[in-house]
Amino acid sequence: QTHRDPLNVISSIAALTDHLRRMCSDESSIGRWVLESGGGWVVAADHVVDLQAALASACDPSVLACRGTAAKAFAELHFDRRTNIARIVSVLTSSGVPAAS
Repeated sequence: QTHRDPLNVISSIAALTDHLRRMCSDESSIGRWVLESGGGWVVAADHVVDLQAALASACDPSVLACRGTAAKAFAELHFDRRTNIARIVSVLTSSGVPAAS
């Protein structure tokens, strides 16, 4: 996955909020989000043994539940419009975007 593809970013955020399993390579910005959230697995590209271990871990319901809860909390904190609207308005207004009337 790549951060340059908006659909991948949107699908990753949706996966975080919907308690879906998310695995990605460490070569993407999505991987950074997964690591920061604790909500998925990040495996170095071409590390098959690590991928097998991550897949096995993803089959454990208790591990999956913990990671899903962590991912949802991360997504709500960083991407939910209700909790981030003041920050977004601040960024836009400081960059010269006029406020809506």
